[in-house]
Amino acid sequence: MMPDMLHHHLVPDATLREHGAAIRAATSVAGVRYSAALDDPAGDPAFRYYLMFSDAALAHAAGFGHLDAATLFYNRYYWFQRFARAHAAAHGFDAGLEQQAFQLLEVAPADVDWSIIEAIEARLHAVP
Repeated sequence: MMPDMLHHHLVPDATLREHGAAIRAATSVAGVRYSAALDDPAGDPAFRYYLMFSDAALAHAAGFGHLDAATLFYNRYYWFQRFARAHAAAHGFDAGLEQQAFQLLEVAPADVDWSIIEAIEARLHAVP
């Protein structure tokens, strides 16, 4: 699958920005445990998006309740990787975040298409 085919699987940045207030409201309530990450400008909005896509109830509250488990996972993985890269650029390499990215893959839903994960990886490598 070509990386430009991800538009069927990743929620566009523009759509996320349009839902920004709802995403902030949903993740602020649930994100108390993650306040340091939510307050770090290096990881915002990537961490906030990751947090939302990690919890179906948060996704629903933010207007993304229609997404199936695989699509939530693709977005969760993509935004976690974006957060991890932004965090590393600002604060240096973090082996724990790297390990957490691999752990995400271990808990992928059964219907995940691994060619989509490969396309996500290709997109991530293309983004500075």
